[in-house]
Amino acid sequence: MDRDITATATTTPPQGPEGDVDAGAYEVLRRRLSAQAGELVRRAEALNVRRTEEFGSTELRLLATEQVRTEHASVPRDLVAVGGQLLFGFER
Repeated sequence: MDRDITATATTTPPQGPEGDVDAGAYEVLRRRLSAQAGELVRRAEALNVRRTEEFGSTELRLLATEQVRTEHASVPRDLVAVGGQLLFGFER
């Protein structure tokens, strides 16, 4: 009786020393990427502090919410203040 080894090879993870090496490589890469992500966060925060010191900062705070109704079902695309009015752009 012939056995189909292609199905077993694609569904079964590697066993033995080769499987350990693959798992080890994964952990090494994961640790390196995690360290680089931490460094990127640290540098982005430092850059943001310098930007705030240089240009100042204004806190964005939501003052109110409203529900906009249109004649037809639509998808909001943009909002802009024009002369004391709020212009609502949408796509049907």
